[in-house]
Amino acid sequence: MSPLQRHQATPLVDYSIKSMQDAADFNAGEIIAPVKKVGKETDTYYIYNLAQQFRRPSTLRSDKEPSKRIDFTELSTGAYSLKIHSLEMPISKVDRESSDPAVNPDLDAIDELTRGILLDRETDIALKIFTTTGVGGVTLTDGAYDQDTITSSPITDINSGTAAILRNTGRKANFMFMGHRTFKILSEHQDFLDRIKWSSLGVMTENLMGQVLNIEKVAVNNVIQRTTNEGISATTGFLFDTKVLVGFN
Repeated sequence: MSPLQRHQATPLVDYSIKSMQDAADFNAGEIIAPVKKVGKETDTYYIYNLAQQFRRPSTLRSDKEPSKRIDFTELSTGAYSLKIHSLEMPISKVDRESSDPAVNPDLDAIDELTRGILLDRETDIALKIFTTTGVGGVTLTDGAYDQDTITSSPITDINSGTAAILRNTGRKANFMFMGHRTFKILSEHQDFLDRIKWSSLGVMTENLMGQVLNIEKVAVNNVIQRTTNEGISATTGFLFDTKVLVGFN
């Protein structure tokens, strides 16, 4: 009797292979659009007139004359409307009783539902923020920051962005958010390597890049998504790929 006849293939009960993404990688919501708790499903919020801010008032007065009177900044309002997002995955008694421990349906459902909601949120932020109407910015040609392109100056470009934020809002940029590929390219650019070559490691990290740029937090997003329709060979790509956002919150 051959070995194949003496053994029937049986799946291992404590081992399976599944592609998973760490929940910590879904950081766009935390960095770019942190949660704001509200009491109503729809309501408004106040907006101060930026054009009236940062104007130098006339403070001189003659002896015994009244001080120049100024008024509050004009206010306008914006509106918000909450949207409900949800997913469900039915699990039957048969699913639980017929599944091996290595493919626990309850754990699989928690993983699929959690990451489905997180990916939808990240994609929504990408579509809303990283557009020409979402935020102001510049578009750089492919290869602009390749380490062989000695004419490129990413630190200067980023500093110009933080200066523009401070000049227009009075607030200092406290975060820079970017995709995985952009961080890898910048971390190998001579502009940054020259600044850290005397550091203990000489290897660019998110914290070290923040110190070089004087930005409190540098965050890299590693979220991937499938870019092909169901039924077609899977092709994945980075959600934020070549995007960079500098801002404050």
